[in-house]
Amino acid sequence: MAKSNRSPETKTARSFRRKGPRSETNFQQTLEENLRLFQLIQEREKRFQGKSDVTVTVSHNRPIDVITQGDFHVGHFATDHRAIIALRDYILSSPDRAIVLLGDLAEGIKQAYLDTNVSKTIFNFQQQIEWLRKNFLIPLAQAGRILAIVGGHFGHDGWGSEATTLNPWRMQVEGLDIPILQNGGNLHLEYKNGHTQTINCRHNPSKTSVHQATYGGEMLAQTAEEGHVDAFVNAHTHKLEVAEYYLPGATESVVMESGGTPKGSNPDLPRDEFGEKIGLPLADPMGTSIITQTRKRGQRNKRRYPVPSFKHGEIVFDSVQLLDAVTRLGMVNEFLERIYAEVEAKPELKFMAELSKTQRVPYGNGERKKKANDGKESKYAPLYNNVVYDAQTRLPITVHIFQNGRAGATYEGLDSIQKYLEDIVNPNPHAFAIWLRNMVDREVVEIPNRQAQLDRYANLINQTRSLVLMQDANFRQKKWKKSLGEESPPVAPGSYLSKKTDVPLVHHRSTIVIGVGPSTDVSEKPLYTGSLNDKLDGHGSKTRVTFGLRREYDLHSRKKPGFTTGGHMPGSGFNTFFDRNNRETNYPTLIAGGWWADFVDTIGQGNESPGAEPGQAIILLPGKNKSDYLALPTAGIDESNYLPTALTLFIGLGILDKEIEPGLITSIFSNYR
Repeated sequence: MAKSNRSPETKTARSFRRKGPRSETNFQQTLEENLRLFQLIQEREKRFQGKSDVTVTVSHNRPIDVITQGDFHVGHFATDHRAIIALRDYILSSPDRAIVLLGDLAEGIKQAYLDTNVSKTIFNFQQQIEWLRKNFLIPLAQAGRILAIVGGHFGHDGWGSEATTLNPWRMQVEGLDIPILQNGGNLHLEYKNGHTQTINCRHNPSKTSVHQATYGGEMLAQTAEEGHVDAFVNAHTHKLEVAEYYLPGATESVVMESGGTPKGSNPDLPRDEFGEKIGLPLADPMGTSIITQTRKRGQRNKRRYPVPSFKHGEIVFDSVQLLDAVTRLGMVNEFLERIYAEVEAKPELKFMAELSKTQRVPYGNGERKKKANDGKESKYAPLYNNVVYDAQTRLPITVHIFQNGRAGATYEGLDSIQKYLEDIVNPNPHAFAIWLRNMVDREVVEIPNRQAQLDRYANLINQTRSLVLMQDANFRQKKWKKSLGEESPPVAPGSYLSKKTDVPLVHHRSTIVIGVGPSTDVSEKPLYTGSLNDKLDGHGSKTRVTFGLRREYDLHSRKKPGFTTGGHMPGSGFNTFFDRNNRETNYPTLIAGGWWADFVDTIGQGNESPGAEPGQAIILLPGKNKSDYLALPTAGIDESNYLPTALTLFIGLGILDKEIEPGLITSIFSNYR
């Protein structure tokens, strides 16, 4: 063979020579074909994962009750399967009630958890899905009551996906009209009038906190108004908590919910050994939902109200539907007048002096003497640790919480409070007020007309039925004891206001107890206890609205109250959580008061910012015994107006229907749906 004269470079180049035409057009066509193929694969994968947005068209403008629940854990020994059936029947009990499912519906099987999972299941994964479909998914899907199911998450349902790459959520909804929503996707409820409520749905929360189950939702809510998300809901933690907050400067509230579970929450069934092994208490029960309403003509806000239990949810849902029906008839004021005339004009309120306790003196408990040694009346009013009232009533009472008015400041809010009293508080004969911190600006102590500012504050207190007023840090400044001239002699501002208004004076961490019901014996009716706070002992948070109040509840309340309120942080709203050890209620509430003044003055110079929505309140329902206890907090002005009205109509018309005019409520609803 003749030796080749080609150079090595030529051989190398020839070894990589392409066969066929070197057309760039063909290469571009191949690239585009591959991209189209990739796009089809990506779209298929996206469909496999679920939808990022699901829109449900609501065929009317009535309120709807959206149950937010996951963590059924069907098939586990610790799961209360009867509770799942009861939930199904509860949803079917109203045509305007539906559910969004938040994952972990089946217990699943995972070999790594042999002791807490494999050996503790009643039947295998396939049978778990079949039980779930037969007893829950199919009946509700056929009635059109399942809005969406969250898929694509780690956890018990997801174990099947991890082990087999099968999609367990598609297996659950096979042949049913149930959309799968991505973990973190948005559910849009579009009402007939075009307004939409948007709920961000997750199984696993984006962030967790041992002090707050809704922490992940609250962090996401920092951008909620910009993103047009109205609520954030999650499951997974087996901790029940609902919240509704106004962030500083926001015009709409944001709702957050974390759901409980039927697994390991029933003390009569076997324990969930996984939780027991890591030292957790019993899980929290199911019950969370959001009662949503569309915005209507002349209405300030879209309305959404989170509830922690089916008991809360049923009475609120029935009440707002009744209010909606009466509003359509144009008879709200007419029915309220009839209730006040035929059921009850106003509650009988009695201050229980013998049960109320004044400030502790050295070496024991005792009452501060009202008279000095010379026989003259003391210039100091009693300062109470605990104030007790008895409200004899058949109708709900509403306790409005006022703070952060900053009388005397450049940007005070007393004119807004005056309008709120005239428009919302005073027209309701069953409304009361408690006056907490920062109602007089802290710098008023240094101005010559400081007593005039106290008188302006006293005028507000005297306009309504007031229960307590707080001697806060602003009133404890030593400068109040110094004279600023003839028009501003030394004054004890708290005592001055208490004497001028005849309202008991309380301090930081004082409590108020209100018995609410028709009985004349306060011990026979529900007793509602509130812890009243000034500042938050270093626990406050600018971004976590009720975090400081929760720490006050956890660390400083020896006898756990039904509600805890006050605080000096910029956010406002309420948080209700589950506490199995609270002797008064398993659903205690935290209420952060908003800012009637235009600006927050507690976060340092140069950091002034608008405060969050004021107008918080708590509605206390009457009862004949302690088991009738039911308290409903409100997040802001609009809610503190319509929700007491709805509950008064519901209970008042119920009494009229039962005692005076049978069939009254049926006639109201006759043309409602």
